[in-house]
Amino acid sequence: NSIKTFKNDEKDRNSLISNKLNHIYADKTDDIIWVATERHGLDAYNYKTHTYLHFEHNYASNEENTISANGITHITSDALGNLWLATYDSGIDFYDKKNQRFINYNQTNVRGLGSNYNWSILYDSDEKIYVGHIDDGLSIINTKTHTAQNFRHIPSNPNSLPDNTVSCIFKDSKEQIWVGTRKGLALFNPENLTFTRFSSFPGNPSSLSSNYVESIMESSDTMLWIGTE
Repeated sequence: NSIKTFKNDEKDRNSLISNKLNHIYADKTDDIIWVATERHGLDAYNYKTHTYLHFEHNYASNEENTISANGITHITSDALGNLWLATYDSGIDFYDKKNQRFINYNQTNVRGLGSNYNWSILYDSDEKIYVGHIDDGLSIINTKTHTAQNFRHIPSNPNSLPDNTVSCIFKDSKEQIWVGTRKGLALFNPENLTFTRFSSFPGNPSSLSSNYVESIMESSDTMLWIGTE
């Protein structure tokens, strides 16, 4: 067994565009590893041909068919294999791979969207795209109506979101939506639009180890695994 390291080489265009990465995503339909960088856009690495395709936003150009920002925080895909990107400060990008076309969703064209600043994204359907904001809670975008619902922490409401910083969102095998925040984990109820909270209680081994939830995964035995900071 061995480990191969991939790094940016300023002298080689066919290398990573940056060494500061936020997220990597294995394409479900193509031989591509998608790489989200902190400040230099998106990379598509073909692990069969060992070639890179770079996507960068040119802030000096009015070109529309491009990613909306170079800070990409999270990547996911839909049932057709198209990409959904969470950007740090410019909303959400949809990438139609077949037609090589980008569409941006932001507070200007999506009524009710909580913020353009995002940490995470989960595609459920065209009517339900969950977006975790940096400081403004959770939004659910309906791309057909260009509207969104925004949910925030309400101190007086124990059934509200635990915190307005949403670091991760996960859909389990029972199609339940889990939301990770910096002040605990929450299970979203889409019927009554409420949240059931799970928190860390010092001395209680059956509670979360920490309230700052960074990642959520599910194993084949349907157990949830919660990564905390």
